[in-house]
Amino acid sequence: TQHYLSPQSLTSIAATQAWDFDPQSGLPIADSVVVGGGPGGLSSAYHLSERGTRTVLFEGGHIGQAFSDASAQSVHQLRTNGAASNLIYTANANQLGVEVSMHRQLPHLREDGNKAREDWAQSSQEESHGTSDAHAREVFFPAHRNELFAHMSQVALGLSQQYPDTLVSENSPVKDIEKLENGLFQVTTHQGHQVLTRSLVMATGFVGGDGEHTRNLEIFQQLEDQQGSGVTVLANDHDLFRDNDRIDDDILVFSDRLLGRPEVRKEIKELPKGSRLTVIGGGEAATKGALEALHLNSGLSVDLYTSRPLEPYQTQIPTSVLSPGVSEAALRHKDVAQRTLAELQGFGTPVMPNTLEELLDFESQGRLRIRELGKRFSAKTMEVTPNDRGELEIQLKDEDVAQHLREQRQSWVNSGLYGDEPPTDDPTEMPKANMVMVAAGYDKKSVKSGPLLQKLEAQGLIEFDGSNVVYGADGLTSAKDPMLCFNTAGAVAMASDTAIPGRAIRAYRLAGHLDTILPKREKPTQGIESGLPFAGINTQNSKENFNWSKARALEFIEQGGVNQEEFRERREQLELLTDDEERKSALLRLRAEERFPGPNSPLAALMVRAEEVPESLTPAEKLLWEKTNSHSESGHSQDLS
Repeated sequence: TQHYLSPQSLTSIAATQAWDFDPQSGLPIADSVVVGGGPGGLSSAYHLSERGTRTVLFEGGHIGQAFSDASAQSVHQLRTNGAASNLIYTANANQLGVEVSMHRQLPHLREDGNKAREDWAQSSQEESHGTSDAHAREVFFPAHRNELFAHMSQVALGLSQQYPDTLVSENSPVKDIEKLENGLFQVTTHQGHQVLTRSLVMATGFVGGDGEHTRNLEIFQQLEDQQGSGVTVLANDHDLFRDNDRIDDDILVFSDRLLGRPEVRKEIKELPKGSRLTVIGGGEAATKGALEALHLNSGLSVDLYTSRPLEPYQTQIPTSVLSPGVSEAALRHKDVAQRTLAELQGFGTPVMPNTLEELLDFESQGRLRIRELGKRFSAKTMEVTPNDRGELEIQLKDEDVAQHLREQRQSWVNSGLYGDEPPTDDPTEMPKANMVMVAAGYDKKSVKSGPLLQKLEAQGLIEFDGSNVVYGADGLTSAKDPMLCFNTAGAVAMASDTAIPGRAIRAYRLAGHLDTILPKREKPTQGIESGLPFAGINTQNSKENFNWSKARALEFIEQGGVNQEEFRERREQLELLTDDEERKSALLRLRAEERFPGPNSPLAALMVRAEEVPESLTPAEKLLWEKTNSHSESGHSQDLS
């Protein structure tokens, strides 16, 4: 469903709903304008609407477009588990109607999504890969992007149809925001909408509408700038359209974000047998992008350059720092927020276990070479030059990196990954590249320099600490203006701000905060249904129950989110078993569950197999377990919760 209101329609509906109008300009006055229709914008608009707030949501493109296959083709799953991926949050997420609770819809969404992927694979002849397929009701597995996309579409539909005082308009990019002398913000879109608003919620995301904040590598940008180099860098949608006529002839260096674009997929598919694709990056985007390319072209080989060792974790953010209690405490206490960010920073380079296993399988077959450099791929470590055969020649310059690569190769040979025929090539000699995919994340400096934030900063409405927005004491609003709020991954104050749970909790708190300072409105009588039964729980109770103290939040993080008392009790009960073999097996499974709880059950199962039937492990699984065991024993076990 497309949601668009012309400027005239928006003004007309506001008049019908008896909104206030400014006597001088004649413009309608909203209580809040939300800029952006991603997770932060939708969740903020929902909680504002539930309170009767007169709300306008402007989205520059389509609702949830960053989660579409065009924008994130390779990264099939979210960074958190399904249970934590509710876009809408209250103290009891189950009190919400099925239209807005992803948690409650997950079995239905998952079944529909699995069927859709099967149909797509059959019709496109493109294999499915790199996903952690869960049973419909296994909510602790990461949710697929399509599940969130459907969830967001339903929320947008509910907002536009069931809340008379909420106006949703897609394809309406905001071009100007000005704070007027009367204290109101004037918001203007490229389509001609003009609205005054008492409060403003910036939910513009981190990527940018066409990927303009995608981080590029200077080493390749310099090559493109050299006249006649034959190198074209496609960092975002704008570059793809601008340089479309050069795609067939030049050496392409493209962002992983463009992997869903048919032009880029066509180029990968048509690379001749024996061609090599260089992939730079170590997260899910890079690893899934490498797998995507290997499946698109059976004659292609891939060189994956990572700065750090790939670590097998089922989720990409420690679950302990995503707890509602921790996130809410982080809004009130800066030291809790900083602790969550420190936990996230120390989490390494997590990759889903099945993703890493599939990568290691390709490594053992020789179609993939994973190069854990120990340093970033940059002009300091590599020299990259185009030759006259349409290739990029890559030469290693750093002896520390060379030694690191030799040790990695020998370690993997010793693990048996390559069987009886280990590779004979020199791991320090880099193969030529016919094409390059860069999955280096997003540029915070670019986010800060976005035109809207520049205008807000020029008016003294926000300030930055480095690349980060400075929040006020409430942890919700700008330190410079209490009516300017942020709910975007581009303004990170705590670890959960980088994922869906942070968007949900911040939206809930923002709506409550604004409710105390905006005009009181009558709550809508025909909102989205709530109070539906859920597994015998009293879902009518919406009393807030996650108001944790700072000490409790820090203790929860310290324990990795694991209830140690529960495991002690369960271990004591198992000790009562009289059969030695039965007790030994049960204790092993409990130990595995304690070490790899919740979302990381695949790693717990791997641990059990490694100890009980090690001969059942494939070479890739053996190395996967070595990596898992090494990282968890070195202090990451708490993070795995």
